[in-house]
Amino acid sequence: MWGGLTWIKDNPITQINADAIDGVEMNLWSKDWADGIEMYNMGYDLINTIDDYGYMVPDGSKTRANSYGDLLNTSRIFSSFEPNKLRSSSGYVAVPSGDDQMLGAAFALWNDNIDKRASGLSESDLYWRFFDALPFYAEKTRAATGQEKGSADALNTLATSMGTGPNTNPYYQESSVDNIYESYDFNSGKGLDDTSENDRDLTLASDSTAKVQNKALVLSGDKSYVETPIEQLGNGNALSFDITLSSEPESGDILFESDAAYGTHDIRIMSNGKLGFTRELYDYYFDYTLPVGEKVNIKIVTQQQVTKLYVNGQFVSNATGEFNHNGTTKKSGITNATFALPLQRIGSETNAVQATIDNVNVTAADMYNKSKWTGTTNSETTYNNVEGLLRYAFDNDYTSRWHSNWKGATDKLTGSNSFYAEINFGQKYTINQFSFTPRTDTASGYVTKADLYIKANDSDEWTLVAQDQTFAADAAQKTFTFDAQEVQYVKFVAKASSDGWVAVSEFDIANTAQDPDQPEADKTALQELVNQAVTDFTGYTSESVTAYKVALDNAKEVLTNEDATQAEVDEAIAALTKAVLVTDKSKLQEKIDQAVAHL
Repeated sequence: MWGGLTWIKDNPITQINADAIDGVEMNLWSKDWADGIEMYNMGYDLINTIDDYGYMVPDGSKTRANSYGDLLNTSRIFSSFEPNKLRSSSGYVAVPSGDDQMLGAAFALWNDNIDKRASGLSESDLYWRFFDALPFYAEKTRAATGQEKGSADALNTLATSMGTGPNTNPYYQESSVDNIYESYDFNSGKGLDDTSENDRDLTLASDSTAKVQNKALVLSGDKSYVETPIEQLGNGNALSFDITLSSEPESGDILFESDAAYGTHDIRIMSNGKLGFTRELYDYYFDYTLPVGEKVNIKIVTQQQVTKLYVNGQFVSNATGEFNHNGTTKKSGITNATFALPLQRIGSETNAVQATIDNVNVTAADMYNKSKWTGTTNSETTYNNVEGLLRYAFDNDYTSRWHSNWKGATDKLTGSNSFYAEINFGQKYTINQFSFTPRTDTASGYVTKADLYIKANDSDEWTLVAQDQTFAADAAQKTFTFDAQEVQYVKFVAKASSDGWVAVSEFDIANTAQDPDQPEADKTALQELVNQAVTDFTGYTSESVTAYKVALDNAKEVLTNEDATQAEVDEAIAALTKAVLVTDKSKLQEKIDQAVAHL
């Protein structure tokens, strides 16, 4: 029984019969509700579950408290909790640890933040909090002092190394090769082969309307899907894929799904038309609407309590959620958004989206271990914890950025100088791409021309793989491509930018399979734009002329590049189209004044 006989008393006091005490187990959870010594003297068998040490009420804050916090104060438990010390009105009082009435100790996890206080924490989030406390109570109830491992940190490290136990998988983990779980380009074999080294081939059910066509997976709505061997994949991983919607989607159209014990578990079009996901009776939304008829790359990255969306390599938003019950929204604006990727089916058994999906890759979120990357540069700003230093460009955080020195300095790019970043990956990786994402918060520091050097060993000479490569002055991710090879060191040299500054949110590397049958890019529209390009820049602002010339030079270079992809051509078209020349009103007024003077 849950102890309450100190608080709940009749007047006059009702006598409790012996048969209601003998052999009855009582949880001592509060000295006010059940004074430990009073209950001991009455003769109850006792379990020390005192709230002062062992009560947690998870809310997602990841803070520790002696009681009723998100996590238990395990250091305090390690140093001072003793199961045979009972809390009473006079403080903690010890009874013999071998006493027949002392059955042991326990802790309690109360999932009270529900309904109108819904926290958004998932079952795996709650298990993480449970497992965090478990070894400390295990030691305290089985070892002589519970301090035999030396320190709280040592005990925690040991418990973590032992894992969660045989035949358990509370964090939805799977094996991988080189941090890749499965990859599908819909080219190999019958289009269903896993191109990674994990042999997780797709299965196409006989009653599914999905089909592989033109080296991509075509989903046609309703029961249209292929199955993968992985049901779901937990924190620290990423799902990326290309998608082209065939028609305007409806609320509830599903891109990926897994079977759920209750509710639904999928990536879908949400009720407001935006991309999102569902799990454990919660709905989550990203601030993004998929376009119809346009191919985009989607990347969903999962971490504990955070799920991020990237589109075409650019960070878009974190997922925010709401809890609905019986058609009523009980709680919205939920930021705790742990999400196990639903990988059992691409498409759906019941309500698939109508779309073409290609290049599905399931990897570790940080498959190139950026925590081991180091770098040097000839220009950075010491400013704050999100802007300035070079290391902010490889911290897996697209809201932070490396910025060339602007604090008390005027050393902008002028055309005769450059700013470089040399990066050591900590080990060799076989790659064929190096990318940089410009800052995403404001239109500044967009690199528009750069060189790239690579090498495998510190003692090697630098190999130039890209010289004077030009880029559009926008926030989209930019990519250098070269022959696949082992690389440990890169040197990125920025030679021109939109305003002289250099700002990079994140550097990335990849080894992306190249399609030898890729059709030649159609450059007709780009050639027409270049043919119609302005050549007389009189009367326009210098800033708009500079941006226009950068876009025009980039377009010309893409035209002469025999290996240019359609994506690069499309990007050049977009950049040149957006580079609008702006009339210099001061010079226009000067001409008007001159004309008036001759009247």
